[in-house]
Amino acid sequence: MSENLYYLFVSGMILSSGPCLASCAPFLAAYTAGRRSGVRDSFLSYFVFSFFKILAYLVLAGICALGSSLIRVEQLLPYRSWIYGALGILIMGIGIAMLVDRKENNAFCACLCRQHATNIALFGFLIGLAPCLPLVGILNYVMVISKTPMDAFLYVFVFGLGTVLSPLMIVMVVSAKVSSMLARFAMLKSLLRVFCAIVLIFLGLITVTRVIG
Repeated sequence: MSENLYYLFVSGMILSSGPCLASCAPFLAAYTAGRRSGVRDSFLSYFVFSFFKILAYLVLAGICALGSSLIRVEQLLPYRSWIYGALGILIMGIGIAMLVDRKENNAFCACLCRQHATNIALFGFLIGLAPCLPLVGILNYVMVISKTPMDAFLYVFVFGLGTVLSPLMIVMVVSAKVSSMLARFAMLKSLLRVFCAIVLIFLGLITVTRVIG
């Protein structure tokens, strides 16, 4: 078992430095910079994101443990469409809320702007629930080597811990630092917020088009 745990932990590190980095970094960088989070806040945000992503992995592990056959990509397509649709709407909503003046009396925008922990948690959970091809491979591997459902939970949890050791943490901290530096200049601060909001709206549209396409 120890060899499998080591393999899965390292696999989590590798996956989070490749496909996960490419899919998550643009959102996390734009959101952190646009929100003007401090370095400490960005650290906490990253761990909230990671915690709920691991929670989603454990949900998938439970589904796998109850199943009797390996997962095929075709089985995930309808399910992933709903997840990506919700994810795209969430990202666009955050971008629109960031773009709108926070002083305006708009309950929807105010909610999305202020519910920072909820936004990050939802993003992490939805990302975790929308498995990419490498993650499907990991889940199938876990199904093969697990003798009991508890084994599956343990293996997936260790894999999830490996994904925490990711360059994404550096991306968020650097984004927060750059944002804090630019915030000293009023014009640059406003331009940065608008730019990050537009990036988020664009990313949300791209994510939704995955469903349409």
